[in-house]
Amino acid sequence: MKKYLVCALVLVLILALALLTGCGGSDTNDEATGSSTESKTSDDSASSSVSSNATAGHLSPPAWLIGEWYTADASQDIKVTADNVVLGSGNLDMNWQIDNVGLEVTESTDDNFYSLAYMVGDVNFSYTFALQDDGTMVSRVSVEDLGVDQIYTKR
Repeated sequence: MKKYLVCALVLVLILALALLTGCGGSDTNDEATGSSTESKTSDDSASSSVSSNATAGHLSPPAWLIGEWYTADASQDIKVTADNVVLGSGNLDMNWQIDNVGLEVTESTDDNFYSLAYMVGDVNFSYTFALQDDGTMVSRVSVEDLGVDQIYTKR
């Protein structure tokens, strides 16, 4: 029962964001755009310090996060390319939001950690992704002080 409650809460948070920002995603914005920006990843930041920057365009997720991630029951998914993060089968396409809604996203990254933070009106949203030692990834969706964790496996 707890698992279904968590899944329902995550879906409600994603849908609330989509409604607040205008629309979910776009059928025309697929992974085809990922090939032109592979050079964005830099090996110069080998230190464990966290770097943070506001996006001027598309996102720059770390190499370990790129791919498709699913929960154990496949009820939730995250698709990450070299320049985008898409949550919930396109319900929240971050680049679509940046391009079409003007969403200003701040990225933070560390060796095994990546986060996206932004505001819609007066509401703070954040998504964090933490790579675990066993190869799984824990994702936290937070709206203000309320957060939900999910465990994902890469496929």
